[in-house]
Amino acid sequence: MAVVLLGILGLAGCSGDGDAAGGTFYGPERSLGDGTARTYVVVGSDGDPIELGLRFTAAALAGLPDRDAYGDALAGRAPFPKAEVYELPSQAGATAYDHIAVDWLAHGHPPVGIFDEPHFDVRFYLREPAAVAAIDPADAEFATKAARFPAAEYLPRDYVPAGDPATETVPGAGLRWVDSATPFHPQTYEFTQAVLAGTWDGEYLFAEPMVTRDWLLTEPDFAAELKQPEAVRKSGHYATGYAVRYDAASREYSIVLTGLTERTAS
Repeated sequence: MAVVLLGILGLAGCSGDGDAAGGTFYGPERSLGDGTARTYVVVGSDGDPIELGLRFTAAALAGLPDRDAYGDALAGRAPFPKAEVYELPSQAGATAYDHIAVDWLAHGHPPVGIFDEPHFDVRFYLREPAAVAAIDPADAEFATKAARFPAAEYLPRDYVPAGDPATETVPGAGLRWVDSATPFHPQTYEFTQAVLAGTWDGEYLFAEPMVTRDWLLTEPDFAAELKQPEAVRKSGHYATGYAVRYDAASREYSIVLTGLTERTAS
């Protein structure tokens, strides 16, 4: 869901800890809340990527804007703000992912009673920013493209559209899909973290961890499976898991795609 965040991280072979073959490599450091954030990739000694994510300081959880930008957009009081694009270091080139987009949603977003807690949406996109930005209701074919789904084998298992594609596709983001195996009932569901998927115009577009600010403040050390499609249209290393971590020594959080595994397009 779209809301204003705080900086664009440049694409480059950026600073890191490691040698030419392996190590941890970072995107440029930028402001986030009262802290800083940067993308990173961990590369093994064989040159293959292992994990990819966003790392930010504990201070980033303070000083965040309180505006209900998503609610204002739904009510027609303002356009949908653009998510901030965090481009990846060049050492992430073997992954299937093109960039990370981050939204801070001070009032959450629909459905009410499920995802309406203050939280971050962290979308790992397979397409370039220009293609994502072109998801625009002014497009005469917007509804048609929104309703054009990938074949089932190209979607993570158990995932279903979050609603009517014509109304639930978010401009500049895509149509979100939810895991039907999770009981998203307002009376019983406690939102701390969840992973959504996204599509647009027949393509699987993104994997989206969402994490609440309150849960991050508990300093979690969490890992889970990332459900996979049977096939992929783009060759590269894809995540098989995801994690949310707090490092007490550095006072940094990480929202990470893990277990990157090479897959071939079919």
